Amino acid sequence: MTRSLRRWIVRTLAGIAIVLALATCFLSYEEGWSLGDAFLAVLVLFASGEMVGFELADLQGPTRYLVVFTIYAGLLGMAMLMGAVVDTVLRMRLAMLFEKKGRKMKNHVILCGLGHVGYRVLQELQKFGQDVIVIEKDEHSEFVHEILRGKVPIIFDDVRHDDSLRRAGIENARAIIACTDNDLINIEVALDSREMNPAIRVVVRLFDQRLADKIAKGFEIQVAFSSSSLAAPAFAAAAVDSSVKSSFYVGERLFVYCEIPVDPSSGLVGRTVAELRDRYETNTLLIQPKGGGLRWTPSASDELPAGALASLVGPFERIRGLEVESGLTRQILPGWSTQEL
Repeated sequence: MTRSLRRWIVRTLAGIAIVLALATCFLSYEEGWSLGDAFLAVLVLFASGEMVGFELADLQGPTRYLVVFTIYAGLLGMAMLMGAVVDTVLRMRLAMLFEKKGRKMKNHVILCGLGHVGYRVLQELQKFGQDVIVIEKDEHSEFVHEILRGKVPIIFDDVRHDDSLRRAGIENARAIIACTDNDLINIEVALDSREMNPAIRVVVRLFDQRLADKIAKGFEIQVAFSSSSLAAPAFAAAAVDSSVKSSFYVGERLFVYCEIPVDPSSGLVGRTVAELRDRYETNTLLIQPKGGGLRWTPSASDELPAGALASLVGPFERIRGLEVESGLTRQILPGWSTQEL
């Protein structure tokens, strides 16, 4: 039983106890009954909705309203308890099914953490056709229903527990991705995973890039990513150049993916894919002519037609040089010149 479910049951029982106590004291005071007789009457009334020793029509004043309130409170309380019991049984059954499936999975990926980053990582893994099992502590995460609808197995547990990793099939997994929002937890998961499966590929999300570099080198973890360092190049490049859609580093060099319009008055019209590659070190991934139709991975001899949209990948400084020399200066921040590139 999860902590939140236990809290829900405790609060429900506490609410029922308060209602029973207040109703007993009120009935004893109004009708002059002993506390024992009043409690027995309220208990039967609460549990079954039936009155003992009196009829509703015979009651006067506040007692009449008390009886009606107690009946409805009993129905609500029992419904809440039954809902909690059913929820517990279903979750236990679901956990058993997922645990059984997790232990049988082989060559799969374990994803630890189902926040915004974790959910998007899951989506990308599914695009790659990977089998994934998720470990998430918060059963009320906003993405839980989405992945359950997609029949992705999920284990509700703390990833720091070794048992949660075993239930996820850590011994047979090909990789584990620790992407919770806590650096220390991610590091602990990485180290535990390596201890339990020395051959597993470990990918860690860390907020501090310096810590990420030290962890990757010091503990021989294959990949340690800092979310801020991944996002920073994209933000900076997009601010400088409106054509930039994405960016990434290869070593110390910044590469960008951009979409450049081939204006009829620009120097790009008629230039071949080979020219762009040789002069600017860029690869042309896609040409979208104005009239429609996509030309994926165009050949070296293909020319850029006027009005088309060219999707290029290359070093950031070379892409900027291409835009400046082709007359697309409106996309570059003021102050840049060809000589600076």
